[in-house]
Amino acid sequence: MIKKLNSLKEFGIFRNFVETTELQEFKKYNLFYGWNGSGKSTFAKLFDCVNTKKIDADFQNCSFKILLNNGVQVDNKNVSKIETGLKLSVFNNRFVRENIDWDNITKRLLYISKEKVEEKKKLLELKEEHRTLEISKNIIENKVFKIQNDCDNFLTVGAKEVKTQFEVLSTDDNYYLNYDKRKLKRIIDNNENQIKKVKLIAKSKEINGLKMTARLEELDKVNYDESKQLQIEQIKKLEDEINSILKKSIAFAGITSLKNNPKVGSWVEEGIEIHRNSKKCKFCKNTIEQTRIDELNAHFNTDFKLLKEEVKVLITKVEEYQDKISNSLPGDFELFQFLKSDYNKQISNLQRLIKELIKSFSKVNGLLGEKLDNPFLTNFQEVSIDNKLVEGFNSVLNSITKIIQAHNTTSDDFENYVKSAKKKLEMSIAQSEVKKFKYFSKLREKKSEEKKIIPLEKKISLLEKKIEILDASLSDEILGAEEFNNKLHRFLNHSDLSIKYNESKKGYEIIRKIGRKKERGNNLSEGEKTAISFIYFLTKLLENEDELKETIVIIDDPISSFDSNHLFNSYSFIKNICNDTKQLFVLTHNFTFYRLVRDWMLGKKKWRTKTDGSKYVEKKYAVFNITSSYSGNLRESIIQNADNALLDYSTEYHYLFLRLKGFISKPKLSIEECFSVANMSRKLLEIFLNFKFPRKRNDFAQLFNHALPNKSDLIMREKVYRFINKYSHSDHIEAFDNSIDNILSESDNIAKDVLKIIKKLDKKHYEELIEIGNE
Repeated sequence: MIKKLNSLKEFGIFRNFVETTELQEFKKYNLFYGWNGSGKSTFAKLFDCVNTKKIDADFQNCSFKILLNNGVQVDNKNVSKIETGLKLSVFNNRFVRENIDWDNITKRLLYISKEKVEEKKKLLELKEEHRTLEISKNIIENKVFKIQNDCDNFLTVGAKEVKTQFEVLSTDDNYYLNYDKRKLKRIIDNNENQIKKVKLIAKSKEINGLKMTARLEELDKVNYDESKQLQIEQIKKLEDEINSILKKSIAFAGITSLKNNPKVGSWVEEGIEIHRNSKKCKFCKNTIEQTRIDELNAHFNTDFKLLKEEVKVLITKVEEYQDKISNSLPGDFELFQFLKSDYNKQISNLQRLIKELIKSFSKVNGLLGEKLDNPFLTNFQEVSIDNKLVEGFNSVLNSITKIIQAHNTTSDDFENYVKSAKKKLEMSIAQSEVKKFKYFSKLREKKSEEKKIIPLEKKISLLEKKIEILDASLSDEILGAEEFNNKLHRFLNHSDLSIKYNESKKGYEIIRKIGRKKERGNNLSEGEKTAISFIYFLTKLLENEDELKETIVIIDDPISSFDSNHLFNSYSFIKNICNDTKQLFVLTHNFTFYRLVRDWMLGKKKWRTKTDGSKYVEKKYAVFNITSSYSGNLRESIIQNADNALLDYSTEYHYLFLRLKGFISKPKLSIEECFSVANMSRKLLEIFLNFKFPRKRNDFAQLFNHALPNKSDLIMREKVYRFINKYSHSDHIEAFDNSIDNILSESDNIAKDVLKIIKKLDKKHYEELIEIGNE
């Protein structure tokens, strides 16, 4: 497709066009609106140059750059030799001139087909081309057949390899015992993406595991207590309690010798309890004096005893942790073979960590024992259990839990697990065989060759149709005329005009029906000529619908002189025939026709989804405005995006009124805008006054005078009339003319006066137009 027009210079009225950053790219459906003389037909001639690969004689000094969607740039230097791959079909004056003869006075014929001598020559050429294409097609088909045969042999050999490997496993699975090439092809097709990858589905070590799994015997589930992990926060809390108790001190009011000798102190403390109700010493038989008993009780007071009790509690907690750690080893379970290696490794790690943790907790208990023996001691090192040991212990327990869970999961779904392992092993063997044979490479080669056949078949089919048409001879000339007439009659909404094949003159002649009489069609109106030529153009498009989908169609003003019926029919034919073209460009000056095509094209859009999930509308249409204005003393054309007025409003009258109103609000107008004011003012007043005063339509000056007959309107009437009469149809400005100064100074006032005239003649009408513009 054509993506954009980068530049167009010295090409008729396109003197120095360069695309702006705002100008949108061409889409599949493109519509251009412009008044007569704006440059539409000149723009269409550019497509002729690309189509014929030849610069028109009128534009030999031109330069242009056209960018295609595939990145190829076509310009005036390479247009004659570059291969664009484009197929264009252009409807314009040149098409009519080169394809249709209107000379009804001398020939009275409309020639569409070539002479039969040329047809016979063409038939021989087509048959020879057909034979050459058939030979090329047969060569490719033989190559495709050989590749397919090689692939079939590979599938047979590969299936045998899969079957052999599963037989070695002593599996009794009938699926693999009866393995054949159909099963191998099925698994390759269903898992193409995985098998295609460079990364292996299973490496050697995993393959051994898969083979082991394929031979597994079913085992029962294992019961295992998963709540053996240590809580780091609780251990930290215990550390804090131990460090606190080790640093805790009690007031000393006792016997120094007992404090300094903990063993003696413990012996004496125990002795007090033994002699609690006795006055004689059971060791020396002497009487124990009351003063000695009071002295000892003061030494072993309440604080002393409470502290020792707290120490004992902490010793018990530490011992409980030691027991929990010691009992964390799982029992001797029977696990599936593929889990045993990892399980034994984790058990070994757990045994090491148990030993280190028991050692760490034993060290803590030793310190607590010292504190228990001598509560007065406070100079202990701070206790700390290594967090990394605890984390390691928990991690190993978690790994063991996962292994046992894997065992239990396998046991629960043993049949599917083994089946999955077999399937992966099957895919791994298939991948290995595929890589050795380069199977996908062969398929790609086959597909590539098959793609070559498709265009050959299309060309052969197209040639066969052409050969058939030429072979059919004159009988088909009559059929062609009937089909053409059917379209023409639907287009014109009457059957007064037809074409008829004249056998003796080997061509078509135009027949006009007048009542019951039929005579040669003389004096065709411009509308009838345009209708016949446009139907012929559309008929040529439909000669091959396959080619139509690859054709870029350009239609330049197909309704230049149609009445309203033809206008709607023209739109209908374009919509139905050109909907599936590769790309469509429609150019028109008629606003009603523009509106019909615009409203159709505005529906050409699709909702798309971005990678982030958001939605956006992809437009398949683009609407443009071709305008001409003065640069210096010369008019030149530019292509712009259609503004809101062109996109939003349904009649040219609304469009003109609102554009003119927009000029009033501008503080200063450019020279280009000033000439637009003149043209728009004239057209707006013609439409308004012709509708308002339908009996005075013969002459614009007469119509204007009739609308504003009062003397009070004379000055404004004369000023407006003279201004638009002089500048609305100017093709150039003479050198040393002061017109530029006049038009620059008067344009904004003229625009205001035109709207004042409409308001004066129909205030309600004017107010509603203003309301439309404000919506």
